[in-house]
Amino acid sequence: MSDRDRRPEGGPQDTPHARDGTRNPSQVRRLTPAEEAAAMLAHEIRGPLTVVLGYLGLLARVSDERSREHALSAATRAAEQIDAIIDDVAASLEPGDAKPIACTPVPVRDVVDRIVGDVPTSDVAIIVRAQDGCVAWANELRLARAFGNVLGNALKFSPARGTVTVSIAEQGGRVLLAVEDQGPGIPPGECERVFGAFERLSRDADKPGSGLGLALARDAVSAFGGTVRVLPRPEAAGACVVIDVSAADGD
Repeated sequence: MSDRDRRPEGGPQDTPHARDGTRNPSQVRRLTPAEEAAAMLAHEIRGPLTVVLGYLGLLARVSDERSREHALSAATRAAEQIDAIIDDVAASLEPGDAKPIACTPVPVRDVVDRIVGDVPTSDVAIIVRAQDGCVAWANELRLARAFGNVLGNALKFSPARGTVTVSIAEQGGRVLLAVEDQGPGIPPGECERVFGAFERLSRDADKPGSGLGLALARDAVSAFGGTVRVLPRPEAAGACVVIDVSAADGD
């Protein structure tokens, strides 16, 4: 097992035109399919766009070569991710039968380290605990999008100087990628509701967001046989969200 501790400034954030969970749903205008697609695309690119802008700003402030190389690499990876997300979303909107999702063996720790490493530093720690050799049979872009959304959600609800713990393990032919935070948690009766598009709980009223992150995370991995679920924690603080995908040697 190996640990990694990093303090991020913030992860992917939800779009601000949110439906407030404290409002009566009957008072909220239903989005058209085009508006819903636009909201989903905006949500998906906001995280990597924040990384691009943050590191471009850092480039203007630092002079040592190592920091500049890291900032440039992180900004370039995020820009490439935006391009790939746009292509993927555009393909999903094309008329006709859904196209099969291409999968390859994906070292899950590499995906996690790349996303965690590109998040600027702040007062919420990320600890990564990984079982060695966990390789998923997955679409890497979609797995990264799912993890980015789940991680961003955990960071958003974490208290100052809190900790988000990411665990990677293989069990029964599946790779389990768990993200655990120390926030207000999710009531046991709401563990499935949070996966509804634009759904927000009453606890979310003071947080920016659209209620799309977990819905998009589940949608991203369901296309290749994965799922995302919330583990009920009636006696514990915080939430634990698990991304569950096939192991490469178990497919």
